Amino acid sequence: MIKRLTAAVLCLLMALSGGFALGETVQALTGANVDSVLSTLAAEQKDVWTKSILEAGARDISWEGTEASFSLRSFDPNIKALGKYSKAADQKAWREQALANIGAYNLRVTLRFEADGTVSKKEKNNLLKTVKAAGKSAKSAYGKDQLGEALRDLLFRVPQTSKKPSASDLMAADRDSGFSSFIQTHSDLFTCENASEWAPLMYAQRNWKFSAEKNGPHKITLSWDAVDPVSLMDKALDQVSVQLAEVSASQRPSEDSLPYLWRSGLAEAALKSKKGRLSSLKMTLDIDDLLTGNVPEEYRAYYQRYTPDLWYAKLAEGYKALPAEASQPMPKTGILSSVQKKGRGVQIKVPESGRYTYAILRDADTGVIQSEAFIEPGKNVTMKVAEGVYIVQYASGSAWYGTEGAFGPLGSYLASDEFIVGKDKWILTAEKNQPGITLHAAELKDLGAIEDKSVQLQGTLNPDIRLKSSYEKNRAAVSGENPYTGLQASGNTVTPIVMVLDNAEDAYPHWGVRYADILFQVPNAGAGATKLLALFADEYPAQAGPVRSGRSSMVPSALMFDAAFAFAGPPAVSSGQVDLLGLMTELRMSQNHKVYNLLNSNGFSERIQGIGGGGHNLSCHIADIHQNLEKQGVSFDIRPFLFTDEERTEGETANIVRVLHRGEDPKGASNSASRAVFKYDAEKKAYTRTNSSGLYTDRDTGEVISFANVIVIRTRLSYEYNYIYLTQHMVGSGSAEIFQNGKYVRGAWVRDSINGRLVLVDSNGEELKLQRGKSFFVITNDVTNVIYSE
Repeated sequence: MIKRLTAAVLCLLMALSGGFALGETVQALTGANVDSVLSTLAAEQKDVWTKSILEAGARDISWEGTEASFSLRSFDPNIKALGKYSKAADQKAWREQALANIGAYNLRVTLRFEADGTVSKKEKNNLLKTVKAAGKSAKSAYGKDQLGEALRDLLFRVPQTSKKPSASDLMAADRDSGFSSFIQTHSDLFTCENASEWAPLMYAQRNWKFSAEKNGPHKITLSWDAVDPVSLMDKALDQVSVQLAEVSASQRPSEDSLPYLWRSGLAEAALKSKKGRLSSLKMTLDIDDLLTGNVPEEYRAYYQRYTPDLWYAKLAEGYKALPAEASQPMPKTGILSSVQKKGRGVQIKVPESGRYTYAILRDADTGVIQSEAFIEPGKNVTMKVAEGVYIVQYASGSAWYGTEGAFGPLGSYLASDEFIVGKDKWILTAEKNQPGITLHAAELKDLGAIEDKSVQLQGTLNPDIRLKSSYEKNRAAVSGENPYTGLQASGNTVTPIVMVLDNAEDAYPHWGVRYADILFQVPNAGAGATKLLALFADEYPAQAGPVRSGRSSMVPSALMFDAAFAFAGPPAVSSGQVDLLGLMTELRMSQNHKVYNLLNSNGFSERIQGIGGGGHNLSCHIADIHQNLEKQGVSFDIRPFLFTDEERTEGETANIVRVLHRGEDPKGASNSASRAVFKYDAEKKAYTRTNSSGLYTDRDTGEVISFANVIVIRTRLSYEYNYIYLTQHMVGSGSAEIFQNGKYVRGAWVRDSINGRLVLVDSNGEELKLQRGKSFFVITNDVTNVIYSE
């Protein structure tokens, strides 16, 4: 009897304590416990709908002992209760109620906790079962047309018109109260005096599709087809332009009729556009943004591109400037003029949705038109130009006034930044930015022809100035002066080092070259192929490159400065005048420790990973070679140039100098990598150099390399085993073209022996005085074109 009484008391105590054993402490439970369980469960879910409900959190939490009752957000619009949207008497009220249901926390659930604040697996599973069912119901609702139509009307509104509307119908869209209300409700986005201004753009849209089943309510995908706003305005402007321009001034509509013509043009353009191919657009919506009245940035950006007021202002301004005569018939697609028939091809396409286009390729250096073409929508032309730097200019419109008037004041005008026509094949789309082609606004006056004032020099091998019978063998260096730049010397021991630089287009930018005193461009192979040489004689970088193989044609550049020679291996010949190693042995360069074949394991070079392509990554340790020369006690015959502080004033103006290497064939195409343009910078009193790889800079710092003296040295080339060498290894004399201070004069060069110094001679027969600074010497034959201009 006592045992039964004791058991009954224990049961009563357990009941009163919520079912927990005597002595067990129950943890204080709060909403934080609920949130913790929901967030943990959410992190474990793959289904986005279940995850979204759990991540939305709990509201209205109430406790009964250890059992929590709370509300979750179901995201369910409850379409079943709302009925069909299309048949709703008040569709606005339907939308508002659906959104209210989506935002409501209307899913009531309970969750029992353990004494230690945890939740059993069974409780979690029960909760998940309820949430998943709600998520499934919401997902199903978002897949139905009812909600999609409601969301469409929340973001878009097509003016109500007949099945086959006219321009007048769209112009009278203000009569549609629903459309007017929609525009006015979003007045921050649809700024206008009346709703009908937006009717053309709204009308030219279709095929709205909402999809949220896969990505959940926070990533609803909206796709639709729509006219491009700028394209719509362009087409309207074209239509009105034709109407105004195709008649003479005496027959044109008055200025007072422009507003009506403009609105009519927009309406007509919208009617035509909707029948044609529209642009496919897509954006992502978060249902919560729609609940708070926020619209996606892509949606806002699309409508912000529609600025009919600005286009109308262009129409009104252009109307006043229209020529008195009527416009001309449109030309057929084709080249209108071209400087040359052969060359590099630049194809320009105009999409079917584009406009009549007048395209110009203009030499970026001189501004002279090289080719011009007319292109109809849906067609293309290929313009042939020489390798070089160009800009492309586009004129587009619908009223043609010839090449001088183009599309008149109502046309659209664009121009590109500079781009290089060389190794790359260009296919341009008119009026479109694309990789390498960036467009900016231009004006009709920018299309005008520019007189070609460039002068092509007649390349000659023999000097056409009177030379002295002899010139000084050498002279003493000026104390504290760099013998090869005339600038203040660094104080380092002078150990001239000539290093071969790769001149392939993939080898740029070079590194360490900012320390070079002189750069040479020398012939390397046929068809105008060249390499560069860098002379280091004052400052010696730790790294310089990329280094490439040597040739006999480079030996004179080392010998004229009694310099050491660094290169990456010789050519594959072992006899004759092009046997590089044999030639250097014959000339005692090897015996004098002045030969550095960097392909040998001598520690003076390394491959630098991550730069250059196709093996253009061999770097030379110039500083180490300098130290080794000092250590070996190698002596050098220093051969200074003459320098002056007086600027050159005589000569022809030569602010732009183009050098085109053609090998031995004067009719052949110029070599892309070898071609270079030197531009004079009056402030720096020096020339910059640009080739098909861009402006010449040092990779390490981005510093632009400038040259106070640019001198083209003409000499005869010889061939052996298909390799080039300089005839008599450049002993004797020849003509030279000298460019200093933006001026050109004819000069000459003289070398009295294979080991002799290079003497540069001015137009008066005296030894040339160089401007202080770096120099660039182009050693070439008489076929290379040198063209200068103002």
